[in-house]
Amino acid sequence: MRILDAYLLRKTLKPLGLVFAGFVGIFVLVDLFDHAHTFIDNQVELSTVLSYYLHYMPLIIVLTMPVAMLLATLLSLGGLARRREIMAMKGCGVSLHRMLVPHLLLALTLSLASMVVAELVLPPATSTRLEIEEQHIRKTPGQVTRSNVIYVRPDGAVFLARHLNTKRGTVEQVTIEEFDAEVRPVLRIDAEYGKWNGEHWILEDGLRREFSEGGEQAQPFDSYELPYSEPSPDDLRRRKLEPEEMGYRELRAYIQRL
Repeated sequence: MRILDAYLLRKTLKPLGLVFAGFVGIFVLVDLFDHAHTFIDNQVELSTVLSYYLHYMPLIIVLTMPVAMLLATLLSLGGLARRREIMAMKGCGVSLHRMLVPHLLLALTLSLASMVVAELVLPPATSTRLEIEEQHIRKTPGQVTRSNVIYVRPDGAVFLARHLNTKRGTVEQVTIEEFDAEVRPVLRIDAEYGKWNGEHWILEDGLRREFSEGGEQAQPFDSYELPYSEPSPDDLRRRKLEPEEMGYRELRAYIQRL
């Protein structure tokens, strides 16, 4: 049976390689046509383009491998059926379920490999790819200003700013809301201006309001330092990753924030 298993694996690996290469080619070509004008307008070097797509590969692998394995299995079994090999194996006492064992083991191996890639390789590769796109392709090393910025901290606190300037490390018209375990508001801070001192935000000209069962306590302030360091200006300007670009731990944190 080892000879038969090896034969079935060979018959699956060849179409798997062709299908996967086809998917990668289509994926890269579509993205290349979408970014071609940016590459040309900004005179991006070929090495930068290659590095960009090299760091794109983990995401492509994770997205296309399941479909590639499915199509490769169908093509492999279809070829065996056309050549009457399935009938011959059945005539020798090999059941259909036994024929599928090599395919199932290969699918399980590829699934585990995809999980490892998604958890260990994909997040840093995506971060590098976005950095290459920002600094070397679009050549906008950090967006200087942004409007209507929203950031949710791991503890559920919400940081909102009408305007952000990452170059100066300032925010304008800031609102910070904190909640208890039952998602009831316990604190709200409104400030006209905020300045990043390297570790914390220093808010100016604002109002601090605490909520409890006994009512509300409001206290205006000229200057107030937030006790936590997240979010930093880099956190506020950074593009949020899509779920398929995250590892398991990042997805879990993302779900908790939602």
